[in-house]
Amino acid sequence: HDIGYFTIFRVVTISSFIFLVPRALELTWFLFIQTDYTFADLQSFKPFSLYGLFPSDTVATWMVYPLKTLNLFEVIFVFFVAVGVTHATPIKFNQSISIVSITYVLLLLTLMVIRIYLSLMFSSL
Repeated sequence: HDIGYFTIFRVVTISSFIFLVPRALELTWFLFIQTDYTFADLQSFKPFSLYGLFPSDTVATWMVYPLKTLNLFEVIFVFFVAVGVTHATPIKFNQSISIVSITYVLLLLTLMVIRIYLSLMFSSL
């Protein structure tokens, strides 16, 4: 299929707005629900992430970033991109979700490994 770069860029840009939802949740939470908070509370607040499933004092330092990154909004983002690609191109949804999932997950995992590696390397200095 001949798909333009701008088409994919537009789909990904529009889909990226899903990442504003956790920021809005965080803002709402600390403005109206938990109004007495510390800096540590702000750092550890990651709604709908794997990080929220564990007590923060039990998580190894190098695992914090991957656990915070793997969250419901990443899954929704992949779904939105796949739906956008399906609507903007002649690619069917099943093929679109496969392409987007494999590409995004591999890139995300690669970036996580690089960040973990760098944080481990520089934490020992």
